[in-house]
Amino acid sequence: MRPSASCRCPSPPIASPPLRLRLPSPRRLRLALLLALASSLPPAAAVPPLHPSRAPLRTLRLPSASAAPLLARVPHDDAVLEALLASAHADALAAGEASYDDAMAAICSRRLAARPAYWAQPWPCALALAACVADRPALVRGRAALELGAGLGLVAVGAARAGAARVVGTDREAAALPFISRNAKENGVPPGVLVTALLDWSSPDPMASLQRSLSLPAPPTFDVVLCSDCLYDETAPPLLASLLHAAVAPGGACLFTDNADRPYADARRAALLSLLCDQGDFEMEERSRTAVEIETLQGNRFDIELCIVRRTGTNRTQL
Repeated sequence: MRPSASCRCPSPPIASPPLRLRLPSPRRLRLALLLALASSLPPAAAVPPLHPSRAPLRTLRLPSASAAPLLARVPHDDAVLEALLASAHADALAAGEASYDDAMAAICSRRLAARPAYWAQPWPCALALAACVADRPALVRGRAALELGAGLGLVAVGAARAGAARVVGTDREAAALPFISRNAKENGVPPGVLVTALLDWSSPDPMASLQRSLSLPAPPTFDVVLCSDCLYDETAPPLLASLLHAAVAPGGACLFTDNADRPYADARRAALLSLLCDQGDFEMEERSRTAVEIETLQGNRFDIELCIVRRTGTNRTQL
């Protein structure tokens, strides 16, 4: 099938620096540590650092001539660091190490390596996929949709705005879920249309875990599964393929966007498509490229590939 013009904005491949975690200056590190130490005291009703009420409201322009911007609560870099240091401070004290500084450095390094806070910023892939569902609401209208690795929930919110009957926004980080809910409210999503749940792809049976989180009688399947920038880790293709085979109902579709100018280029996208289409029961329906402009520390202009794959069979959504 030929790519849809509404999701296609031709542009030459754009080279951008590799993915990096935003780290503040030593001065801001010291400031955040003082904030973390202060937050360890017991004032009543203290608001956690990573709370939507403490995050500024940003207006995010989508790469579309007609789609309305998204409003999003996006945490400050200092809030992400403050939360990390506050939790590390408590553990460093509990560990009773001879050197508090060494313990803090070791704990922070381990946590940054294991669970970097990638969820806490808007990514070009999310804007591209949110623009796609805004321009082509028939992809999601009246359907049950699931967003994987939702982060701030931009794509989930976009699907709800486009008329999805029910949307589940998921992430493995509990701190992300209040931001998804708040961003749905900021964009006028009616109560009950968008719900959130923790979902870790590396768990033994992620769909059974989602079933328990949503209090459903059976593991759910969805008409549409939305994935933006879910391939940044080299272990992602097999985990994501397995999850999609369980989550996408027969006849349903997966829409995913991937940054085409990362150091791994097309390799992980090709691996996922092979697992879905060559070795599984999905068929490629559409591929297109679009350019996204957003100011980040990784660059300001990105080349994003959109893929739509559809599972064969008759739709039997269970949600």
